[in-house]
Amino acid sequence: MIWLFIVVSMGLMVFGSTYAAEGDNLLTNGDFETGLYSPWGGYGDYAYEVVQQLEGAAVPDGPIEGDYCLHVTVPAVGANPWDAGIQTWQGQVFEAGKKYTLSAFFKSKSGPMNINFKPELAQDPWTGYGEAVKTINEEWAEYSVTTPVFAADTSPTSITFHIAATAGEFWMDNVKFYEGDYIPTLVLPKFVATNPVPADGVAVPPITEGGMPPYMILDYIPGANAVSHEAWFSDNINDVITRNGAHSLGSPPWPELDEQAYYVGFDCDPIPAFARVPLAYNKTYYWVVDEFDGTTTWPGYVWSFFVMPAEAWGPTPEDGDSLILGPGVTLTWHLGDLDTEGKAVSYDVYFG
Repeated sequence: MIWLFIVVSMGLMVFGSTYAAEGDNLLTNGDFETGLYSPWGGYGDYAYEVVQQLEGAAVPDGPIEGDYCLHVTVPAVGANPWDAGIQTWQGQVFEAGKKYTLSAFFKSKSGPMNINFKPELAQDPWTGYGEAVKTINEEWAEYSVTTPVFAADTSPTSITFHIAATAGEFWMDNVKFYEGDYIPTLVLPKFVATNPVPADGVAVPPITEGGMPPYMILDYIPGANAVSHEAWFSDNINDVITRNGAHSLGSPPWPELDEQAYYVGFDCDPIPAFARVPLAYNKTYYWVVDEFDGTTTWPGYVWSFFVMPAEAWGPTPEDGDSLILGPGVTLTWHLGDLDTEGKAVSYDVYFG
């Protein structure tokens, strides 16, 4: 006997590439986005402050992640590199059978400085695990160390950065401590538009309120210091990649209402004529926003969204698949655009 299981899958379907994900950060406030130093601590001769601006940096910049980072001043070289240290995650356990990675972004105010990364036993003999000295410079960069696999539970522990090897000032941001090997942190240029709405690669119902033909509002977070924006839109990705002038949306049409949003499929001036055509169901569209900061144009990332059809779509198994049947087969699909007036509110399924 073959049992049939029918599963209705609701919500957004995400398309596109899958990226390796780093482990959960075991540290609290590793990015200093609380605006506070706590629960960090330390010892020795140094001064600290959580800042939003990198005052006096030889290479002008802001925090590498978020709005805040840690600014540290080491007034003098210590007799030993470990005479001053920044610490967190104290009193925890390194678990048997696991290895861990400590990573952090550093940037010196001027010239090279040495920082010792040390996941350690927080008592005599102060054993370090994967300990290494990193030479930081004037550009933001991510540095990391990875511990060996622990043969037994180890405690008490601490995450320590020894900072007394070099006098000077530096900034620290986006500190992470997680299980497994090092995975580089993806850092998006601050000048590039980010956080598209609809999110990149999702399936979404179009807007049809008031009986309007299907349209969409395209929104995003502008790049830092952007003074103007230009977008391109098409159902052909090459039109967007090449910045085809026939598919330029120009500047946002109504900056007085929303300073950066674009409208597509909406029949109204000053939207370009090609973008007034109602959106088609069951089709993928592509768009990109380039930012201009008054001096430089910063090309954006190409985003896409899929307009959900009114009918059921995206079946699993896919149409025409050959299957080796086991004790049962699960049939799934995605709901049609139930928010559109007059569209389906129930489904009849036939199998044979």
